[in-house]
Amino acid sequence: MALTIAIQNRDGTPGVLGDVYMCVAKITFDNSYPTGGLALTAGTLKLPPEATLKYVNVTPATGYVFAFDYTSNKVLAYRSAASGAAMLEVTNGVDLSTIVARCFAIAGV
Repeated sequence: MALTIAIQNRDGTPGVLGDVYMCVAKITFDNSYPTGGLALTAGTLKLPPEATLKYVNVTPATGYVFAFDYTSNKVLAYRSAASGAAMLEVTNGVDLSTIVARCFAIAGV
């Protein structure tokens, strides 16, 4: 139950601008989504372990919309049950292994 991360920055490492770190990555979900989301930390994005994620955007993919929970450092997946209905978190155990989304993150120390 983890995200697979592929850093997309030109040289495969995070970008640095002053004391801010930036990372673009492709994230692939796994085959058993846990209620409450999947962990995404500065370390999993190859950012310095002392860095704190300040901004995370995960693009929608294949009918799913994603949100980042800054308190628990987790990516949550949402999907609408019906046209016009409010989005609900994906239920526990759902296979999202075919979902690949792009993530942009900014972290600071």
